[in-house]
Amino acid sequence: MVNYLAEPSIQTPTMKKIFTPFLLLLLGLFSASELMSQTVLYQTDFESGIPATWSQTTADATSNGFEHGTSISLSSEYFPIPVHTFFVAANDDKDGCWTGSADPCSNRSADRLIMPSMDFSGVSNPRLVFDRYFIEGTYVYTESAAVQASTDNGASWTTVKTLDGAGEWVTELVDLSAYGGMPDVKICFFYNDGGGWLFGLAVDDVSIIEPPAYDMAATDLVVPNSYEVAGSRTIQGSLLNNGSETINSLTLNYSISGGATVSDNLTGLNIVPLGTYSFTHPSAWMASASASQQTIEIWASNLNGYPDEVPANDRLTKGLYIVDASQTTPRHVLFEHFTSSNCAPCASQNPAYFSTLSNNTDKATNLSYHVWWPYSTDPFYNSYTAGPQARVSYYNNVFAPWAWMDGNSTNGLAQVNNLLINNRQAYPALFEIDAYVVISTTNELQVSGTLKSLAPYWGTDVSLHIVVMEEYIPGPNPDPNPNSENKFETVVRQMLPSHNGAAVIALNAGGEQTFSGNWPMGGTGVNPDEIAVVIFVQDNTTKAVMQSAYFKPGVSGLEELPIASQLKLYPNPAQDFSVLHFDLEQSANLRVELYDLTGRVIQSLSEQNFSQGQHTLNLNLSELHTGVYFVALVGQNGRQHMQFHVIR
Repeated sequence: MVNYLAEPSIQTPTMKKIFTPFLLLLLGLFSASELMSQTVLYQTDFESGIPATWSQTTADATSNGFEHGTSISLSSEYFPIPVHTFFVAANDDKDGCWTGSADPCSNRSADRLIMPSMDFSGVSNPRLVFDRYFIEGTYVYTESAAVQASTDNGASWTTVKTLDGAGEWVTELVDLSAYGGMPDVKICFFYNDGGGWLFGLAVDDVSIIEPPAYDMAATDLVVPNSYEVAGSRTIQGSLLNNGSETINSLTLNYSISGGATVSDNLTGLNIVPLGTYSFTHPSAWMASASASQQTIEIWASNLNGYPDEVPANDRLTKGLYIVDASQTTPRHVLFEHFTSSNCAPCASQNPAYFSTLSNNTDKATNLSYHVWWPYSTDPFYNSYTAGPQARVSYYNNVFAPWAWMDGNSTNGLAQVNNLLINNRQAYPALFEIDAYVVISTTNELQVSGTLKSLAPYWGTDVSLHIVVMEEYIPGPNPDPNPNSENKFETVVRQMLPSHNGAAVIALNAGGEQTFSGNWPMGGTGVNPDEIAVVIFVQDNTTKAVMQSAYFKPGVSGLEELPIASQLKLYPNPAQDFSVLHFDLEQSANLRVELYDLTGRVIQSLSEQNFSQGQHTLNLNLSELHTGVYFVALVGQNGRQHMQFHVIR
């Protein structure tokens, strides 16, 4: 994967940085500065600089080592550090002198930021707690970081814990019990650039504590979606043993919206200090639909028969809406794919990814945003920069190739398979999206449609996006710095009305909102025959994509006209059959067509004359797979269509 972390600068980037995948750590929810009732042995927050009692060593006198400052002063183009008040950081990229084979500016193979000597006499279980930002990236070589300890005044160092990469500031907890009782222990933060021009390590809010015997923190409550369908729901989550005693038994509790506590006594456990415990509560919640948000609260108590000594981190609460199944509709899954025509890993990983998606066109759609790294010479990016830049920033996406499924990271293209798509597609959606897309005689793409909410819409920051893509672009690769790709699929060409989308208004159950967009395609070099439009609705608070839909323009080549005063299909969703109802104000010669999301006509009833008045037609759907389809009345001067769903 190729990685880049910043918005493009005016200058053309001339280097690339290739990352290994990272694993987000499951850590305690409290920050290093929120130590509650634990015994604090040492603490600093770097707000006033690096304490005079700290020291540093480097392998090269030209290395700047760890410096004090803020995100503004300590960041660089390729290693921008998220805001975290004042902190310290070793930034290898800030030196800025890569020649292609080794780092001639500074050797950061052993940058150490060393704490003052600690006296752990009489302390059984010392623990280090700190916040850190470390990516664990690669660019020819691999960077590394660790917490190390010395008992000989720094003459030799032992690695206590190796740090794994993460894409955000996280709180790290390090067990120092092996050094309990020792009178002279030095602890350091170690960074190694691996011999390349890489990124760095940032550290803040450092404390050494002696934890209480019993402290169980709730660290995760699994609520993957902002709504669920009424029925039996399992309560799942994770606990972290912040105490010094191994937990063999506890009482696991949850309550709904402050109601009765549901408890279960668990025995035979073995949750060691700093160990995590993932649970599924034995008693399911029988959830009923409600117009208001409901809250789930979890906590553990009765630890080995003793009370929790730090109650402030015991409980975790999340909100959830419960809807009836009748307020949902089949989901069409959206993948947002970040790639580049000069990214070498993209060339090797994209083919299998696109092959998987091609086998699931009835369930999922892909959008490929071409990005500006490792080189800003990608012609697809340069033909439309605003959209890819906006989506990179929206997700804080740092990898290429990478994919996000309905707003959730897939942890790499290799994770995308049929099972993943099927599991997500089985989760119902709350919105129906219906649109008419046509390319006019003046080569203008015109989109108009309706968003319908099947349940009361409760979001406060939800957007609707209209995305124009070119489904297939044959080679050769037009990039001046090409990879080995010779074809490009689902390339994003425009976002309407802009990359920001349009705000979705408050909607009651059954409420509708209209939308539209236009794009003059003349002179863009885009092949009209390969144009498709993807429309999706996204909750910007959670980034969850709530529904998406795919449309091909000009299916019939006729403008949309109101042929019938009423056009209905019942049942919808349907299984083997449905009945089309329409009412004509005057007689007309009409043809009835069924077509799929690609615009392919899958059934067509021969044209016949329909008299004025009401009509019904039985539609045989038994050979259709689960998915989204359209039925259209097609006349001499126009057409009228509606969307329907088939479920199995």
